[in-house]
Amino acid sequence: MPLPEEHARPLLEDLQIHERRLAFLEDQIRLLSSEADYHRQLLALGRDPRFLRMLSAVLDDRELAVAAREDSSAFLQREGLELPEGVTVDLTLDPQTSSVQRVSIAFGGPPGLHGLEWTPGRGFICLGPQEVSEPGSAGGP
Repeated sequence: MPLPEEHARPLLEDLQIHERRLAFLEDQIRLLSSEADYHRQLLALGRDPRFLRMLSAVLDDRELAVAAREDSSAFLQREGLELPEGVTVDLTLDPQTSSVQRVSIAFGGPPGLHGLEWTPGRGFICLGPQEVSEPGSAGGP
């Protein structure tokens, strides 16, 4: 005997509520997982002595800074460093002296763009989505 319509309708309505809630929760899990990935990447990069040595060398050597600015991905690869997919590095150089004015490291993806930035005046800061400079721009916080 089939389920009476007056019994089936409330079940179907309740199941739709659960489907929407599950979709919402799965979306939140995806966003939180992506944010956790960002924090893992930032921690790994910020603690990588090879990356910190390379950055120090770029800050001290204008020729290295120019090479890093021209193609940061190829430069890092030559230095034996590989950044995770979606992570970009951008250097802003003083046009007259070629000294480094800003190093921006952007960690893209959902929940937005996060980053790590260095300037001569303040050193390193971690940035949230609203604070990351666009690659190649001299703007930012």
